[in-house]
Amino acid sequence: MEAKLIHRKLRTFEDKSHFKAFIQIVNSLVPILLLVVLSFYLYFNFSYYWLLLTTPITSAFMVRLFMIYHDCGHQNFTSNRKFNSILGHFLGFVYLVPFPVWSHFHNKHHANAGNLDERDILDLITLTKKEYKNLNPTLKFCYRFYRSFIGRFLFTNQFVFFVGFRIPSSIFGNKGSRSIIIYNILYILFFWLLSFTVNLWDVFLVLFPIYYLTFGIGSFLFYLQHTFEDAYWERKENWNFNDVAFSGSSFWNVPKIIHWFSGNIGFHHIHHLNLSIPNYNLPAAHNWLKKTNIPIRHISLLESLTLTRYNLWDEENKRMIDF
Repeated sequence: MEAKLIHRKLRTFEDKSHFKAFIQIVNSLVPILLLVVLSFYLYFNFSYYWLLLTTPITSAFMVRLFMIYHDCGHQNFTSNRKFNSILGHFLGFVYLVPFPVWSHFHNKHHANAGNLDERDILDLITLTKKEYKNLNPTLKFCYRFYRSFIGRFLFTNQFVFFVGFRIPSSIFGNKGSRSIIIYNILYILFFWLLSFTVNLWDVFLVLFPIYYLTFGIGSFLFYLQHTFEDAYWERKENWNFNDVAFSGSSFWNVPKIIHWFSGNIGFHHIHHLNLSIPNYNLPAAHNWLKKTNIPIRHISLLESLTLTRYNLWDEENKRMIDF
């Protein structure tokens, strides 16, 4: 089937539902609030070790809520752009990344994913085999750490969200830098007022593990969407938008409960084909696309746990390789 016909059909899945959006907000935000209250209750009245139970569950709902934030950045969560922006700013405050900053760099990702000549520092950095070979030993060590399990899922993403998004920079654009300053002031005021009622160290001990795990899971989800052996990378002159979706974006073939908690972001091939489809319509669009018999890069749960071995792009053989 021709690409034009596919895009035309996918536009029929762009319809926004205020009811579905409302239900998603309720069944994501309410459990988080209840679980956070429960976590504080257990911490103050029983033992800190109870958080070993509540933290993973809370983080799972936090990941789901982040996908709503993600949709607001694409203005596809509801048909009301003002509501999307207001909700986006609120959730940006919750997730420590100003809404204009997220919208700026994430939309750049969609515009340049798989383009070797337009790689962005805020995207998942992937070097070619030749580029890595030409690095000095110190930079090779840094890149190896960055691409390692610890670097990708236990350090880098957390550092970017906790620290990187607190520092105004030209890479965020003027609007993004201003929003960082405004958000920082609001954080200071918020925690200053909060300090009158509760010890901030207690707040840190309860909330930090939740955020830390959430950002780690988010990094894993982002990683598997474009990192596999037969991924897609091309130089600018050969780069093609449709190929990024069909060849360079995966379908995470996992149980429905995982799709639910991950906000259907595992249907990433559909998301790259059409940014206007809200997350709650992605499964239906995928089911239609399957009927066309167009090859879709499936990644099973088991395979997704092995993808960290792909660290370099081999331009000659057009595949991801290990060091």
